[in-house]
Amino acid sequence: MPKVITEPLNRRSLSENTEHMAWLEENAEAFEAQSEWHRKHCHPFRDIWFGSLPKLGVNK
Repeated sequence: MPKVITEPLNRRSLSENTEHMAWLEENAEAFEAQSEWHRKHCHPFRDIWFGSLPKLGVNK
């Protein structure tokens, strides 16, 4: 797992940027699958934020 990079992109070293880009490429398929899941099922936070509203008589 790559180290967490907290500096702005323009302050990172070339090796850190290269490492990050490699990580993104290695995980592209997983990101696509996650994106598709969210498209079909909405984001889980939607249930957290809006799931209880019908019980309260809101958003029926």
